[in-house]
Amino acid sequence: MGCFIKVPKKEEQESFDLARYTDAASLFDALAFTVDDLHPVRLVRMTWLLQQRGTVLKRRQELPEKAFVSADELRAVWEAGGRGGKDQVAPIVTISFCWDSREHPDPDGVQLNLVIDTLEKERRNYSTARDDFKGFSEMGIFWDWPSLLQGDPIKAEEARAAALRQGKTEEDAQEAADKAKRTPAEKAAFKHGLEETMDLWYAHQATTVLLLTQHPRERGSAREWGYDQSGWTTYERCSAEQIKRVSRFQENWTAVADLGQGARAEAAGRRWPVGPDEFDQLIEDRSFTNGADREAVKALFPACGCAPACRSWT
Repeated sequence: MGCFIKVPKKEEQESFDLARYTDAASLFDALAFTVDDLHPVRLVRMTWLLQQRGTVLKRRQELPEKAFVSADELRAVWEAGGRGGKDQVAPIVTISFCWDSREHPDPDGVQLNLVIDTLEKERRNYSTARDDFKGFSEMGIFWDWPSLLQGDPIKAEEARAAALRQGKTEEDAQEAADKAKRTPAEKAAFKHGLEETMDLWYAHQATTVLLLTQHPRERGSAREWGYDQSGWTTYERCSAEQIKRVSRFQENWTAVADLGQGARAEAAGRRWPVGPDEFDQLIEDRSFTNGADREAVKALFPACGCAPACRSWT
């Protein structure tokens, strides 16, 4: 289990604070944090997301400000809700899913509609008071596409085309595209979001995780690798199932739900944990475009020695 959270070095263990994964304050602090005046992570407002049925979500930089809920507002929702009651749950839902294409994770809005179906069914549970849990009037949704700073595909393609016109190789052109798709500030914030916060959204005891495990081919995607064959989703699922408590005592919803092919939030249970060696083998079995891609992926979580593979098509 330890390989799926930031495991401290032996000499650091005495000062390691497990409250990072139990105290909701660490979640709100991560949301309030900025890098070069940019929030590495923003959460989508549930009430806004519920109005997006039938659309295709735009990347974070193209969404209106009303689409997001701030750290201060979410903290206030948590306080008003009795600080999550006996289970100390936070008003945060985390989505774990496969991207359906390199350009857009959900180009037809199929997964968006599934999430909306689920949230519509679950929102009564989220808002209903039980004993010292007073209910949440709002929820924040962590979903990487609208929550992290995504690359600009137009700028990337322009840089790639310019490099090819200059006679550079396809590999060099792709490198130019990768460099152009985010500003320096966006790159710094994106890097912080990946390296310093990803463990929180999936492993923290207070978050609720929804697993969208349907194979992309069943949605009409040409993607070869499914949920169980992808490094990122393996990391996310193990973080949630092997670290979080499965059941809650007071709140009437499960901490980790496998949506499968429908909107009914079934308890995910616990699978046999994936060890570092198995995880590395999963990545070795994947087809990466070049060694640099592989090393970049492995660098995301150096503290635990395992390397979650990018769920993109590289």
